[in-house]
Amino acid sequence: MEKIKIEIFGIRDRFPAAGGCGCGPSQTMIEMYDEFMYRMKSNELYEHLDISFIDYKDDIEGYDHVKSAILSGFNLPLTAIDGRIRFHNSVPFNQIVRLISRQIK
Repeated sequence: MEKIKIEIFGIRDRFPAAGGCGCGPSQTMIEMYDEFMYRMKSNELYEHLDISFIDYKDDIEGYDHVKSAILSGFNLPLTAIDGRIRFHNSVPFNQIVRLISRQIK
């Protein structure tokens, strides 16, 4: 079975956009990724995944789907699964696991 590719696009030292309430996330984008990885490594699905963090400040040539999502108003971090943007403004562990579980079955 080919591994499922999960790419988290963000800016390492930045916090995601806050909502209108002014109560934004307390973690930077790389901290969100690190927490996601910590939790995912103990999950049985981990061996089926290829996970990476791509810093949006770096050259993102070849990631037209990410550029389009940003231009459409989606906020970083963006989570892409097999090249398709699935989540924005967070890295939702439970939702990602649920989605991947369905793909593997």
